[in-house]
Amino acid sequence: MANLTDKQRRFIDEYMVDLNATQAAIRAGYSEKTAGQQGFENLKKPEIQNEISKRQKVLSEKLKLKSEDVLREYANIAFANIGMVAEWDGETVTLKKSSDLSERAIQAICEVANTDSGVKVKMHSKVAALDALAKHLGLFKPDGGNIMAVFDFNLTGEPDDED
Repeated sequence: MANLTDKQRRFIDEYMVDLNATQAAIRAGYSEKTAGQQGFENLKKPEIQNEISKRQKVLSEKLKLKSEDVLREYANIAFANIGMVAEWDGETVTLKKSSDLSERAIQAICEVANTDSGVKVKMHSKVAALDALAKHLGLFKPDGGNIMAVFDFNLTGEPDDED
């Protein structure tokens, strides 16, 4: 961290909390008016990028996490469905016993709560998990600020194999 200012070091400390550049800039003492731009500019600086990468590697090693672990968890959420935890017939909904649920089903559950009207089961967001997987796998690329699919579909909705 030799060539960093005190404010940049503080920005990195704060950025590591939630990976939100704007909020990190505010907490590091940058003006709220320009925090978004300052955070963006800081993240473009190679010395700041290097320090963040080093810290992320150290954190990953401390937690004994591998990218495969994170991707597996995203995949479990992305490909789970409510049928893994409940059954219904049009009139009633029956929850499966938690002891009968697969690990994948349990990982996909965000919340289970007793309410006045019965039991509420909330699943983690499939869309968010699919987006995270797609970005990691390079299925989407930025194109002028918009996300554009890298693959094309023919009229049947099946992926084209010609490319």
